[in-house]
Amino acid sequence: MELLKAIENDITAMCISADENEPEILRTQIGHRIKLIDSWGIPEGARVLELGCGQGETTLALAHYVGGRGFVHGIDKAPPSYGAPVTLGGARERLLSLPVGRRIKIDFDTDVLSRDGFAPDGAFDCAVFSHCSWYFDSPGEFRATVRRVKSLCKTVCFAEWDLRVTDAGQLGHYSAALLQGQYNAYHKEPNSNIKTLFSRNDIVNILTEEGLRIRKETVIDSGGLQDGLWEIDVALSEYPGKIADSELIPDGMKFILLSGLGLIKEYKKDNKTKSLPAFSIVAE
Repeated sequence: MELLKAIENDITAMCISADENEPEILRTQIGHRIKLIDSWGIPEGARVLELGCGQGETTLALAHYVGGRGFVHGIDKAPPSYGAPVTLGGARERLLSLPVGRRIKIDFDTDVLSRDGFAPDGAFDCAVFSHCSWYFDSPGEFRATVRRVKSLCKTVCFAEWDLRVTDAGQLGHYSAALLQGQYNAYHKEPNSNIKTLFSRNDIVNILTEEGLRIRKETVIDSGGLQDGLWEIDVALSEYPGKIADSELIPDGMKFILLSGLGLIKEYKKDNKTKSLPAFSIVAE
């Protein structure tokens, strides 16, 4: 990708941990975000609101797309201290120090639903939800956010992991996501990766019910990304104890979840783990 090569210096500058693999991981992650933005067709000069901006991989790519006449305002409900080994605040500091930082603003501890006067109606050309919908506490919260975002811009650009498995290697990622979603139906943990497990149909239904028209849909292969293995590792390292110790989950459901962990372990052993594909939507 030409853009990925063009921002190589920015990718190097964004690496702030001691992990020697970080440059390649970040390069892969930003390459995926470039594919998403290509599918959305965000033009140069656009003013973009990015919800759930996290550590800024999509933010960096967006800033290059919109150019000097554009602007990207990233927001995230999490505090700047969230994240490891690199915190959100640390990533923001490095991102804003880059030449493209002049066209970026990032606010943490920020929610469009709870911040009065966040921005006037029509302040942005488009809003971006990039792999952030599973962090929403509930379908109702996501629906309310879409409703608010509609007043801020004309176009919604959305991307999330697609639960429609197309390759056996994706079963580990699917199973790890499903298990975390099932557990968090009983326990809403603030730092969980997956609080509400939306499918593609769920998202399409909410967008259309809120009066948006689906203008374009794309499925993007994500097999080279590391996220599938990351979710498997989270499930295997954190959830056996959580499930066993839960006082809210019925014993029958505990058995199902623990059995699912056994399957996830088997999927990891075959060493063919692939990340789920992503689906991309443009709605107006």
